[in-house]
Amino acid sequence: MVRQHFEVIILGAGVSGLTAAHALLPSTQRLAIIEDYPGAGGNHLSKDMGGCSFDVGAIFFWSDSPLLKMFPGIEAHWSPVNYSIARVTPQGEVRAYPFDARGELGARPWRYRFAVFADVLAHKLFHHHKASAADFAKAYMGAKLFRDSGLSDYMRRFYGFSAEEISYPFALRRMKWIARNAGVAPRALRLVRSAGQRLGLVARPATLRCFARSPEGFQGMYRHALGCLQASGAEAFLNAGTASVRKTPEGFEVHTAAGTFTAPRLINTLPLVRITGLLGLDAAAPPESTSLVTACFRFRGRRNFAALILHNFAADGLWKRLTMHSDYHGQVDGWAYCSVEVSVRGPLPSVNTIVADFRTTTARAGLFDGELECLGSFVTDFAYPVYDQSADARKAAVLRSLAALGIESLGRQGGFDYIPSTTEAVALAQAQLNRAPMVVRRTTNS
Repeated sequence: MVRQHFEVIILGAGVSGLTAAHALLPSTQRLAIIEDYPGAGGNHLSKDMGGCSFDVGAIFFWSDSPLLKMFPGIEAHWSPVNYSIARVTPQGEVRAYPFDARGELGARPWRYRFAVFADVLAHKLFHHHKASAADFAKAYMGAKLFRDSGLSDYMRRFYGFSAEEISYPFALRRMKWIARNAGVAPRALRLVRSAGQRLGLVARPATLRCFARSPEGFQGMYRHALGCLQASGAEAFLNAGTASVRKTPEGFEVHTAAGTFTAPRLINTLPLVRITGLLGLDAAAPPESTSLVTACFRFRGRRNFAALILHNFAADGLWKRLTMHSDYHGQVDGWAYCSVEVSVRGPLPSVNTIVADFRTTTARAGLFDGELECLGSFVTDFAYPVYDQSADARKAAVLRSLAALGIESLGRQGGFDYIPSTTEAVALAQAQLNRAPMVVRRTTNS
C-alpha cells in the first residue's frame, strides 16, 4: 500500500477545498487534495440527457468572481448569460423576485395597503419575538404580507419545514435579503441613491456580467482550476475512496483505496456526518442536511414567461426553482429545456410524483403551452444545511469535537454553513484560514 507524507491534507475538492489549497500553496511545499468524486467541483454537477445539458449547484458566476484571480484563464470555460429572475406568486402570476412592491401593493385597494402598513408598524412596535425565521421576516414585512406574498410558503418549500421551525440566528445570518428588500430604511436609501445617480451626484456601480459554465460542463472549469493548483505544487487524488481518518501523535492518517496519506495538518470540507463517520465519532450526532432532487424537462411550444430563473412562491407545488438552461446553452432540435429543483427532508418522492406535481402547478399558473417531457432526474445529497432550532447547538458540538482533534472545518459541508454563492464560499474560506493560522512543520517525503 502506497504511503505518502504531506504538510497539509485537504479533504474535498469543492470550492472551499480549492480555495484553501490556493491560499496555502505559497507557504506549503507539499499539499494533498483528496476527493472521492471523479473530478473537482463538489456539488457543482452537470448532466446530459436527451442531448440537453443540465446543471445543479450555484451555477452562475459574475465578472467580479474571485475565481478569475485565483485561477487565471478559467473564463475560457464560461459562457455569457442574460441573467433574469422572477417568481410565481400565490395568485399564479409571474412577478419580480423576491417582491414587487409597486406592482403587487400598488395595484391593491387602499384598504389593503393600509392594513399592510398597520401590520408592519404593529410588529415593529409591539412584537419583538426572536424565536424563529418567521419572527425575523414579520419584523420587516408584517404577518399579512409575509403570508400573502408567498414568502412563508417558499421558505417551507426551500428548507423542508415551516418558517416557525427555522432558527432565528440562521435568519439573522442568512436572510438579510429580506431586510434589504422589505425594510423601510433600505428601500428609502435605494431611492435616494438612485436619485443621486440620475443627478450625477453618486457614481453608478460597475455593471457586472453573468456567466455559466461552458457547454463542456463543470468538469472543464474545475479541471482547469485543479490544473492551476497542481502547477503550483499541489497533488490531487481523485476517486480516492476514502475509508477512514485517524488522529496520530504526529498529526493525521487518511486511509483511502489509493493509499495512506499522513500530515500534521488536516482541513475538512466534507459533510459533518461524513467526517465524523470516517473518524468513528458517530455519537457526535451532526445536524442534518436536505437532499436535492433535480428533475430535467424539455419543452416544445409557447413559454409564457421570460425569466431565466423562476422561484415558486405559490401555496402548492413541490418544486422551489426552475432554471431554463436552454436560454444560454441553446435549444436542441427545437426543444427548450429546464431543470426543476425539489428540496427534500426524509424519504425522497418518486420521480412520477414530482413530474405530476410540476405539470399541475405550472398548468395552473399557465407557464407552458405545449409538450412537456421529463428526461430524467438525479439526487444531490447534503444539498442544504437544515437549520432547525437544534442545528446551531449540534453543529457547535461537532465542530468542537473536530477542533479538539486539530481538524479545521470549512465551507457549506465542512462548516455546516448555508452559502448561497461561489463568491461567498471563497470569501468565507479565506477569512477562516486567515483567522486561524497554524504552524506547519516542514517534512520530507516518506
